[in-house]
Amino acid sequence: MLPESWVDRIFEKLTLTYGHRFLGLYSGISLEAVKINWAHELAGYRAAPDAIAHALDNLPADNPPTVLQFRAMCRNRPIAAPKALPAPAPDMARVSQALAGLQPRRGADPLAWAHALREREQRSGAAGLTAAQRAAWRAALKHREETTA
Repeated sequence: MLPESWVDRIFEKLTLTYGHRFLGLYSGISLEAVKINWAHELAGYRAAPDAIAHALDNLPADNPPTVLQFRAMCRNRPIAAPKALPAPAPDMARVSQALAGLQPRRGADPLAWAHALREREQRSGAAGLTAAQRAAWRAALKHREETTA
């Protein structure tokens, strides 16, 4: 249930905005029972007070809302997109170190990875590699054959 103090504030705002038109919706009914009903119907917004604030900030000009209309107004609040974190600043020394580790050693075969995958497939069969790995080593070695021929 919505806290009683929240319902009291909602009723205060609606009474100040609409006067007897709002209170007249409930003439002949216990105001305490009406407030309990509002607390029950709006219970899902206890964790979203911004939804209640949105409804109070966007009241219709002509007629006071019933509890179900007010709940629908809460439901229609715009959802704010989460703020993106700023991009981290790269540590250029670490980036350079990582890239240096990727450079083939002088005299090393730059396609050693493709040969290693081919050998792994030959040892363990097709199940030893993913389809992408098989396609990659085959394309790399085929490209080398085409460019050196």
